[in-house]
Amino acid sequence: MAALPIIIVVDRGTLKAYELEEVPMHDWIPRLLDETVFAEAHGRYRDKYTDQAGAFPATGTLGSATALAERHGMETEEEVRLFKHIGQHISELLRKHQPERWSFAAASEINPGILEEVAPEWRERLTRNIKSDLVKVPVRSLLQHFEFLSSSGQQLRKDYE
Repeated sequence: MAALPIIIVVDRGTLKAYELEEVPMHDWIPRLLDETVFAEAHGRYRDKYTDQAGAFPATGTLGSATALAERHGMETEEEVRLFKHIGQHISELLRKHQPERWSFAAASEINPGILEEVAPEWRERLTRNIKSDLVKVPVRSLLQHFEFLSSSGQQLRKDYE
């Protein structure tokens, strides 16, 4: 029996993975496989980093201050680390379940950064990539955003509302 298709939806702090079971009458039923909250994505910058001793000094026309560019660089580096962590988690999840095909959804500003971190052998099996944040979409409505084929090859688009 072939491995079932998987849908993975991600935002900056949460990943949800669903395995799709095909039932008689050619319907797909999503079953939650994994829900992971990435703690490093939550929290405010000022709560994680301090501008006290050891801050990044900058001098300008008005005297000394803390360099704003350093903060931006740290935020970018933190985002790159988060994307790598999410991409590795996706690769491990796919390796564990071995789907023949899978679909992915994440907001357009984070979608390519995360997919870049997914193992190449799994990127090759990606059949649908939606650049939209679908993490909070109710599971019964999720399939409206994806198209799937039944085992007989018939294209399905099911409204579960």
